[in-house]
Amino acid sequence: MTNKIMDYIDLRHTSRNKVCEVAGIRQATLRRYIRGESEPPVSVAYKMCDALQCKIEDLFPKDEEVQ
Repeated sequence: MTNKIMDYIDLRHTSRNKVCEVAGIRQATLRRYIRGESEPPVSVAYKMCDALQCKIEDLFPKDEEVQ
């Protein structure tokens, strides 16, 4: 799954630590999500969206929308 997690971390001028804190996940877990090695559960994805002030569709766009 392609995602824009790092794009939104950069856009919001926040840190990976902050996203992990709000989402209740470890750094290694976030790294796997960013690399597309695994997908977050829906509950974690929504917490990440809270931390990054965006919508689920922003972080995880349909493949044809990713450029």
